[in-house]
Amino acid sequence: ITTAQPIVIGDNRVFYSSSYGSGAVVIELTRDGDRFSVRQVWRNIFMKNRMSSSVLHEGFIYGLDDGILVCLDASTGMRKWKNGRYGHGQILLAGSHLVVITEQGELVLVGLDPETFQELARVPAIEGETWNVPAFADGILLVRNTQEMAAFDLRPDTK
Repeated sequence: ITTAQPIVIGDNRVFYSSSYGSGAVVIELTRDGDRFSVRQVWRNIFMKNRMSSSVLHEGFIYGLDDGILVCLDASTGMRKWKNGRYGHGQILLAGSHLVVITEQGELVLVGLDPETFQELARVPAIEGETWNVPAFADGILLVRNTQEMAAFDLRPDTK
C-alpha cells in the first residue's frame, strides 16, 4: 500500500517509493524505435514513503522515511542524512526550503542542504492527527486536517 507519487528525474528516469519494507527504486526508460527498455538504476530501503510523497531539489530527493526526514542522492541512491522525526506528516517544496506539517500538526521549515540537516523553525499550527498535504499560493500557506484549517501569511513585509 502506498500513496506516494513517482518523481520524474531528468528525461528518462523515475523514482518510486513505498513503505511497509519496500523502499525505493529509480528506473531508467530507453526508447528504441517503437519499443522501450527498462533498467533499474538503483534500489534501497533508505526511503520508505508511506502517506507522503518525496520531492526532488537540485539532484537530491527529500522525503519521509517512515516518519523521519531523509535526503538521498538521486543519481546513486546514497543517503546523505536522516534526521527530524515528523511522523506520517506531509512535505511541500517551497523554493529552497521544505515545509513540513507533522502528523501532530506542527509546522516546520527545513533548509534544503544535502550536506546537513537544517531545521530552521517549528511552530504549532493545528491540533489533532494531520495527514493532509499543505498548499502554498501567493505567499499564503494553508494547512488542514479533519478538524481544523489554518492559513499563514508568509509574504514579505513591504512596510
